[in-house]
Amino acid sequence: MTAGKAAHRISLAQARRIAVDSALLGPRKGLGKGTGAVLETVRRLGYVQIDSISVVNRAHHHTTWSRVPAYSDGALYPLLKQRQLFEYWGHAASFLPMEDYRFYLPLARSYRERPGIPFARSLRKHEALFPAILERIEQQGPMSSADFGDEHGSRGGSWWDWKPAKSALELLTSLGELMVSERRGFQRIYDLRDRVLPDGLDRTEPDEDELAEFIVRRTIGAYGIAREREVREMLRTSRLVPVKEKLASMQAKGNIVAIEVEGLVGHTWYAFPELLEGLPAYRRRREQVSILSPFDNLVILRDRLQVLFGYDYLIECYVPQPKRQYGYFSLPLLFGERFVGRLDAKARRREKLLEVQSLHLEDGFQATAEFETELAATLRGFAGFNDCDAVQLSGRGINVTAALQKRIASQLG
Repeated sequence: MTAGKAAHRISLAQARRIAVDSALLGPRKGLGKGTGAVLETVRRLGYVQIDSISVVNRAHHHTTWSRVPAYSDGALYPLLKQRQLFEYWGHAASFLPMEDYRFYLPLARSYRERPGIPFARSLRKHEALFPAILERIEQQGPMSSADFGDEHGSRGGSWWDWKPAKSALELLTSLGELMVSERRGFQRIYDLRDRVLPDGLDRTEPDEDELAEFIVRRTIGAYGIAREREVREMLRTSRLVPVKEKLASMQAKGNIVAIEVEGLVGHTWYAFPELLEGLPAYRRRREQVSILSPFDNLVILRDRLQVLFGYDYLIECYVPQPKRQYGYFSLPLLFGERFVGRLDAKARRREKLLEVQSLHLEDGFQATAEFETELAATLRGFAGFNDCDAVQLSGRGINVTAALQKRIASQLG
């Protein structure tokens, strides 16, 4: 914290509500409807992470559905094709607002000028393919990695081997020479940058100070309150700027204020001044259940999740099966402003069945009738989102009481 600048104090309950509301998971989101709500979600979150795991609907769809219950699978993709979103490295591979494009130019340039060891190794291995790939896309139009077989369309046995071409396409995208023009299903379609970017878009690369301010504002806007650590970690491009110095500068100018959260000793948080001006008294409101993706913006920074919510979460698909506690793809359960459990679900789409393979409630949480009702309603909505007609509690790995399991099952019936 800057010398002489006393921190404002808020309660832990207020901090959690700010975090939940800023993540667009509170009851009053103001997102609008239809594709406009989807676009506004990405803009206000700053990014939506893309992931390929499809035990339930993929992370980018899941994260959006958690904010826009009427969201249908794939509704992000038209916004990509309409050039209102673009794909690049946010926290990880992400959908990003098109108006933010210029702030990712320094990151693209850094991959060429200061590549890390793995990227540099891959660049040396595949760079010879770049001219021919760029020429072919320029002449033939947008292409997927699957289009780079031999002239008969096979995926091997020729110079156009599929795997090296796929790597080269991804490298060219990181370098900013190609962009994702659209997605067909989950398949990326690549095109030249200048044929993807809309006319009139500002392509001026920001200097270091402008980029740093963008990163601070994007992070605090998305999180409501954020520590220096979150500003460093939310977006990959933040590694290019002096975050600590920018926070101090913005605080000295009154653009942001420092905050202490009661009970969280040793942590300084930052917020916009207007947050404090409009901070309401903490009152109870209807507590909704949200089933979140492991890559959801509210949970992706695990240290923040632990410090602010006391929730120790680990996605276990990367953990050997014998060591898993909660299941292959356990999903965090948010109830109001508390993380109260996790469930492992699998969409059996051919059978139109959402199977809950594991359901664990956190130690010390006592399920209420309100929680049971909200959980059942959310599970029904989650089933529909996954193109399933029914929900089944399988009984395997469920640590709730038989009575609670029966009550939840009865509401699902």
